[in-house]
Amino acid sequence: MKRHYSIAQAQALLEQPRPPFDAVLVAHALSDGSAFDALEGLSGLPAIIVLPPGQEGAAAHAMRRGFGDFVLRDAEREYLRHLPAQIEDLLVRTAAEPVDWYEIGRAHV
Repeated sequence: MKRHYSIAQAQALLEQPRPPFDAVLVAHALSDGSAFDALEGLSGLPAIIVLPPGQEGAAAHAMRRGFGDFVLRDAEREYLRHLPAQIEDLLVRTAAEPVDWYEIGRAHV
């Protein structure tokens, strides 16, 4: 897993011909843009948007815009228990072999 907190920090990895990861987790709000801004630079990599509590309505919008799935953070961090299965499912649906995943966003994602 590699973690960056902004789109600018992630840009070097995202610009590689074959990024060293198979899926990306993107926080809804980043220091230099939104998850939708980050999605533009992912070149079709499978991506999961991580949303804050109360943003369920944004999930459908995110999936229409190109995210493969979504995660709703919760204070107890229960969402982390289901995240590995969500990543595996996303990789199966996009026909990528599960090897590594990448995160753009906050440390508590």
